[in-house]
Amino acid sequence: MLIPRAVLLRLGGMSAHYSHYYGDVDLGLRAKKAGIRMLLTPGYVGSCDKNPVPVRERTLIERWRALNSPKGMPPLEQLQFCKEHGGVFWPFIWLGTLMKRMFPPTEPLV
Repeated sequence: MLIPRAVLLRLGGMSAHYSHYYGDVDLGLRAKKAGIRMLLTPGYVGSCDKNPVPVRERTLIERWRALNSPKGMPPLEQLQFCKEHGGVFWPFIWLGTLMKRMFPPTEPLV
């Protein structure tokens, strides 16, 4: 994400509730709500290696640690995000996403 200083000042900066993933998404949703025009590149401009071990093959404790890691989706940050952006169904969205991360399907979803 490339964010002009004027946009950050207008939106009040990055939310203190988020450490990584949700911060970018939250800022983008707040910018959209404020009517700020956004541009999207036609392709990706960066990449990273995939996680070495498929989530299904990790123990429950390993999944929980990965979820709470800096690159993960910490449940308390996710809770805050769902409350702010999930509408009236935020509890179901939060719980469903948490369960999907902790207990992924064994078969690929079609």
